[in-house]
Amino acid sequence: MYHIEIKEYSKSNCRKSARESLASVVDMSPDHLSRMFKKHTGGTIKDLINRLRIESSLKGLQCIDKKIVEIAFDVGFESLSSFNRIFKKVKGITPSEYRKSVSIHNGE
Repeated sequence: MYHIEIKEYSKSNCRKSARESLASVVDMSPDHLSRMFKKHTGGTIKDLINRLRIESSLKGLQCIDKKIVEIAFDVGFESLSSFNRIFKKVKGITPSEYRKSVSIHNGE
């Protein structure tokens, strides 16, 4: 039940979500929340937040006028290197490769 609340909260607040702020939403300690979340979902809160941030970045990457580093910061990553690393882990390609593939499909 709490894991559903956490997922919904994270979707709305993925730019600023942290384990501590999520824990306060469901009135649990951060450690207990992490254990319960993992037990019910099989994943970590950090992984959920990173996946949501990557999904949020996809629309921005379709706009060639915006720099990738700006998009990374806009969706809540603190560095371009962590954005690139996590994007590749989640999507299997780099943000630049994603951008190129989208522009080819859109005829740009």
